Amino acid sequence: MKIIIFLLSLFLISCSTSSNKPTVLGSDNMEWVDYASTEKDILINDLRIKLILLNAEYCVRGKKYVIELDGQINSEATFVIDSLLKELDSKKCINSEGTHIVTNVTLNSTGGYVESGIKLGKIFRKYSVYTRLADGQECASSCAYAFVGGKYRAMSNNTELMFHSPYYTTDFKDIYCTTKQSEKELNDYFVSMLGEKFGNTLFTKTMNYCSLSDGWSVNKDAATIYGLTNE
Repeated sequence: MKIIIFLLSLFLISCSTSSNKPTVLGSDNMEWVDYASTEKDILINDLRIKLILLNAEYCVRGKKYVIELDGQINSEATFVIDSLLKELDSKKCINSEGTHIVTNVTLNSTGGYVESGIKLGKIFRKYSVYTRLADGQECASSCAYAFVGGKYRAMSNNTELMFHSPYYTTDFKDIYCTTKQSEKELNDYFVSMLGEKFGNTLFTKTMNYCSLSDGWSVNKDAATIYGLTNE
């Protein structure tokens, strides 16, 4: 099966004039050039997920969809995204050469649960998703864990990824960093997604930060150097 990357840079523009097209969730006034319609607009507490249909004349079979995620990465996020990607798998756009066009997911989130971030990242890899940050989007904590699960990964200008060590808190607001078992699971996850060199480097950098407010942050150019993006 041939798979081709769908480059968001060709389909995202800044809204400098009035438009009926909605802006990408969490972005700096970015919109889809080939926007057709909003097929689903899912709101669960502080989590919002949109399924967007794009006009794509090159699709001889199926249709071109993108997913926008904005809010906390938790079990709701993993359930909804997994359900949507499973549904879209049978509707995937195929061009005249028989090439399957990969599904894109934009991410804007300040974090959530570590376990959910890792699970979401594995879901992304299962469906060969292209994860992308549009201008102005921030992807921190568990969102950053999910981002690296994308088979293809890219960041626009004015975006940021932020990693920190897993931790838990008590009723007294004390912070306790991850256990040895959790460390191994996280290291294994990073290596499986990024390869040994970049995975181990990311793990080391991440474990240097165990804080409620601080972390290891990178922009677009830095992410390329550390292997966090590949497009």
